[in-house]
Amino acid sequence: MVAAGLALVLDLAGITWGLPARWHPDEKADTASEMALAHRLRPDSFVNPSLPLYLMAPALWAQARLAQAGVVRGRAADALLVGRALSALAGAAAVYALGRAALRAHTRLGALPAFLFALMPGTVNLCHFATPEAWLLLGTAATLALALAHLRDEVPAWVLGLVLGLTGSTKYTAAALLVPALAAVWLRPAPASAAPARRGLLAALAGVLLAAGLALALGGAEPLAARLHLKDARLLHPEHALGFVRGVELTLVAGGIALALLAYLAPRMPWAARSAREDVAVVMIAAAAGFLIGTPYALLDPQAFLSDLAFNHQTRFEYKDLVGASTSYLPYLRLLRDALTGPFLVATAAGAVLAAGRATAGDGAAAVVFAALLAPYLLVASSGHQALRFLAPALPAAAWLAAMGLGALPSAVARRAGAVLVLARAALGSALVVRLFFVDSRLVAQRWIAEHVPPGATVDLIANNPGYAPSLPLGRNLRVVPTLSREMAPSDRFVEAARRYPAEASPWLVLTASYYERFLEHPDQRPERAAFFNDLLEGRSGFDVAARFRERGWLRPPVEFVDPEIVILRRKGPG
Repeated sequence: MVAAGLALVLDLAGITWGLPARWHPDEKADTASEMALAHRLRPDSFVNPSLPLYLMAPALWAQARLAQAGVVRGRAADALLVGRALSALAGAAAVYALGRAALRAHTRLGALPAFLFALMPGTVNLCHFATPEAWLLLGTAATLALALAHLRDEVPAWVLGLVLGLTGSTKYTAAALLVPALAAVWLRPAPASAAPARRGLLAALAGVLLAAGLALALGGAEPLAARLHLKDARLLHPEHALGFVRGVELTLVAGGIALALLAYLAPRMPWAARSAREDVAVVMIAAAAGFLIGTPYALLDPQAFLSDLAFNHQTRFEYKDLVGASTSYLPYLRLLRDALTGPFLVATAAGAVLAAGRATAGDGAAAVVFAALLAPYLLVASSGHQALRFLAPALPAAAWLAAMGLGALPSAVARRAGAVLVLARAALGSALVVRLFFVDSRLVAQRWIAEHVPPGATVDLIANNPGYAPSLPLGRNLRVVPTLSREMAPSDRFVEAARRYPAEASPWLVLTASYYERFLEHPDQRPERAAFFNDLLEGRSGFDVAARFRERGWLRPPVEFVDPEIVILRRKGPG
């Protein structure tokens, strides 16, 4: 409880960050509030699953009614405030769930896993936002706890599967948690009774998967892919839609064949008999049911659902026409270090090696925790799309394994010293993360504009989202520059707009790294954009850099969506 309380305090600090502006483009509190007030269940998008929207909706509905009655006003009536508070509560609950599970499975670790998880800078960063990640962390901790309880024969397989499916309905990357869940099923000791094994459900599930996969393979893939599209037809490319459908086809066929082989070989080979338990099918079916409970429109509007899934598949290779590396194994290790801190990562690595060794010696709990780190990492690292938030399902296991690594030190003095070092470094990192919510570059830039930009002046912004930039003080006018602020504007139109801009520009211009940095990182793919922003930043396009804002050095830990570099430029010459 103490660790959960600490997590809650850290996650609530800075909860009013940016309000009433919308500085994080993926926060969903406004969407959930609108759905609640309109009594609407269908979300606008399936790029993320729907369960976090439904979990936020009751509190947001109550807040909106209180605001309409005049009971709450100002920031207290802002949907983001409630959404962020709920995320903080979910993060604290995740810490509590992980701590309880660790005390039950590895008693000698005490409360160390919970405190490591509570003080993890990446967790503190993600639990500040009204986004799905806090709910994903809670679901991951609950799934891990139930997997270990199933391993001890304390929880039935359908409960484990149901919670796994609900967790998958917070974020699709939770699909990786199927691996530790099935590991718990496979490693659970066989019951003492000699009742004959039942494998009919497993064979039936294999048949369903094979039938669906063959339906796509025998002519259904191309017509289905042709029907997948987004509102902006440019975003989903036909070849990636077909690639997504082919991937689903391959997964269904391979899964069906694997389950059918297990069912066939089980009476003949001991290893197959252990793997072909009926609980394997129970977990999978219950997980599907849990997912549909949390994201029902996957069944009610499958075309829209599959279209957004196809777009997610496309972002594994490119995002809005910017292509990255095909895989990200080393970058995700760096992101894991950013989420944990260096000493924390070393302890996690040591714990992972220890857990792998114990798993080969028959320690089922160590195998499940190890799988809960490895499977999410391998899933996200197999993609070129890199972001700390995608590592969220690996973070609870990382904290647990770090505690195992520290617990394996040879003496009590070494164990205490190691724990103090890792906890202190994580606490410093989390404190610095929290600090950024109070000194965000946009806050500092807003104050600078109030002092240096005269009332009545127009300030240009080149960015695809106004939330990436500072809010302007009263009396200054914001103009979002057309064409140049569109990520996917045709190159010829962008070049023409860039040529005209110096003559059409307002006296002041704001740039944000949240937008221009992506083009500077891929100069070969969008050379006209990279050249345009380089010229602006180096004073070659009729502007001088007046000020830059961002924390530097050790005062700026690696974070997502907080404290982007803000550059304020002033047009040269009169005006």
